Amino acid sequence: MTPNKVCDSGGSGTAGRSGGLPRLPVGMEWPSSEHGPLPFVASFDCAALPGVDGLALPSDGSLLLFLHHEWAHDTYSVAHEQRFARVVYVPAGNDTATAEKRNLRLEEEALRVMRKWVPLAQFVPDEVYQARFLIRHDGVAAGRFDKALSFTAFTE
Repeated sequence: MTPNKVCDSGGSGTAGRSGGLPRLPVGMEWPSSEHGPLPFVASFDCAALPGVDGLALPSDGSLLLFLHHEWAHDTYSVAHEQRFARVVYVPAGNDTATAEKRNLRLEEEALRVMRKWVPLAQFVPDEVYQARFLIRHDGVAAGRFDKALSFTAFTE
């Protein structure tokens, strides 16, 4: 699968890509759960990400995101949900290798969902929670904003 640009660094190039295969540290197994390999969602070049006050992201290296949305959607606790999501930090200078394809059907499903849904808004109204609204592309095109879904993540 060809990677897609997902995040512009504000003029200095691409900071992130979705799809394709990740560059895992040499010797690292593909992140998985008891159900099998987790789909690779995106990678971000930390050096190309714009700085954000109060968010101490690494200044170099890469963040790799893995998520199986269907296994995670019925979870009722953070600990349970973590079994189906991983963020891997790969420091700059680590030996990496392009991972071998893992159960392509899971990756295709994750990309299918990402192509249908788009973040409409994400904000942090206070220190207790974060709010996100997602909507399908066809919902935006049809002006069906009443079909947007909201997700709240509590920080306490």
